[in-house]
Amino acid sequence: MASDNKKSIISSFKWGRDSGISPDRLMAFTDGVFAIAITLLVLGLELPEADFTSGYSLYTFIHSLMPFISTINISFILLGGFWVYHHEFVRVKRVTVPFLWISIIYLLFVMYLPFTISVVGRYIEFVQANILFGFSMTLTSIWLLFMFYFAEKTNILEDDLVFDKRYTYETILIITLLIVVVTLLSYFVSDSFQALYLLMPVYSSIRAVRHEKVKINNQRTSIAELLREPVENEMTGDASLSKQFGMQCEEAFKSEIESIVKQEIVRNIAELGDDFINMTNDDKANEIAKMRTNI
Repeated sequence: MASDNKKSIISSFKWGRDSGISPDRLMAFTDGVFAIAITLLVLGLELPEADFTSGYSLYTFIHSLMPFISTINISFILLGGFWVYHHEFVRVKRVTVPFLWISIIYLLFVMYLPFTISVVGRYIEFVQANILFGFSMTLTSIWLLFMFYFAEKTNILEDDLVFDKRYTYETILIITLLIVVVTLLSYFVSDSFQALYLLMPVYSSIRAVRHEKVKINNQRTSIAELLREPVENEMTGDASLSKQFGMQCEEAFKSEIESIVKQEIVRNIAELGDDFINMTNDDKANEIAKMRTNI
């Protein structure tokens, strides 16, 4: 118990105090930045200053915009994908100061995407434009992975995300690899390979459905194993099923209570700040014991 408290205290001071900003407020700010970035994509489409004198000239103009429009469509899907992944994988219980700045840097990368998209849309024949676009997408994806890693290592992720962390790491890594491969194909082969970016939402949706099915099957298997009474226990009349349910409920309740107590102790220590740091080890132990009693 003392070891767990010590680990929580060290983690609290090592990774920074709470920022005072609620996770919902950070999510709202993130939504606003993504909305602005997507709006800027459409603002890149402009009519020429000269008036069209015939339907053919209008057709020629629209035809000239097709590569740019295609890029905007693909980029809209990609930006939407980054927004979906952020909300799906980076949900936190509290916002620390370091994580807040990591999130702001991620949004900085997002805000640069409309510029790189405009460059590749207007100068798609230049390999430098394709490289800039792919590099920007890759950097944004890698930083999203770093955000999840930081949140997971500092114990601020929501519990269900911690349980599925392997699924999250694999999904983001595969998406990053897809972006790198498409960028290389666009550079060395043809810019038409940019259409492969549309595999992102398809892959994400299929993977999410399969993962959910696996979770449901695992839960059914666990329940079936729990309900299956051993023959020996039936012979002796041992009520193993009731005992198993009772023990599991008791352990889950104890674990939940202990988690709440630890969170409250860490918050109290963070409020004390330097006063707690300057205490002797015995005083710290007594203060923590007093906090636990009050809770």
